[in-house]
Amino acid sequence: MYSDDEPRHHYRSSRDGGGCGRTIADQRVLDAEISAMTLQRLTDPQQLALIRKIQADHRAKREPYLEEISEREKIRSYWDQRLTNGVISIDQHAEAVAELDEAITSARAVLTQLDTVPVPDLDDETAGRIATGWQSAAPAARYADLRKVWRGFQMFVTPGSSVDSATEVRKRISPPRLILSVPRL
Repeated sequence: MYSDDEPRHHYRSSRDGGGCGRTIADQRVLDAEISAMTLQRLTDPQQLALIRKIQADHRAKREPYLEEISEREKIRSYWDQRLTNGVISIDQHAEAVAELDEAITSARAVLTQLDTVPVPDLDDETAGRIATGWQSAAPAARYADLRKVWRGFQMFVTPGSSVDSATEVRKRISPPRLILSVPRL
């Protein structure tokens, strides 16, 4: 029991998820440590700059494919208009747009693949709102905010005792690591 007469709870590694089933840490201790890491991330200008860089890098990877799709769709629209106006036959149209359609499909496939990479969806305003309301937020809201703050990153907690101190638990939390991009097509 906790000092406030609430029953003690702890996190366990889920066997269903491939974990070992061992105790990870006391719930309150681990929640407090993750909360502290989250608040630090939300208020640290370097952390926010890192998030903006990751977002910009992701946009930069997507941009050439978006431009290619846009340009090829304009050209395809030209051929569609010629078909509509009766200037070319359906066979001529099919021949003219076949390569365009293939390139558009290929570029969309790359975009779909890029979209599987989790990218932080956090701007400065949202970071400020989450940091300000963190202590008073309901558990469900905190969970949603945690997912927003750490999207694109992973942390691991090594199993240990459910009676470890905050200092001992903190040592067992891995530094956040960026989830690497998906393999190229």
